Amino acid sequence: MITCAADNCPSTQDTRIDGNLITLFPFPEDDQRKNQWLRNCDLLLSDDEPLYLCELHFEESYFTESKDLKPNAIPTIFDKKEELLIKQEEIMSQTTPPKQKQINELTLRTPPQSPFVQDNVSLFFI
Repeated sequence: MITCAADNCPSTQDTRIDGNLITLFPFPEDDQRKNQWLRNCDLLLSDDEPLYLCELHFEESYFTESKDLKPNAIPTIFDKKEELLIKQEEIMSQTTPPKQKQINELTLRTPPQSPFVQDNVSLFFI
């Protein structure tokens, strides 16, 4: 199974975003570009198996209209797991739960009845 080589990235060849499969790009053949990718990912060169990065680690400006990587593309987006947790906690602390309506005697009143029903209530209980 092909997986993203970036640290803490759970993307695989089966990962979907909005129903579409995520794209995984192989590391470049060119040694200079490959080394740049490795440095940005904080990885060591691995001869064991080919390395891939998912599309989430590239800025939009590095993509062509057909969603291919441009030749000068360099991965620059790497969210650390701790940073993501902090961001989630900040968002959760900023959102307040909706206020619940308090129910009391005044809100449980019976709605007024039409004059016809009021006058003829005794007909139902005879």
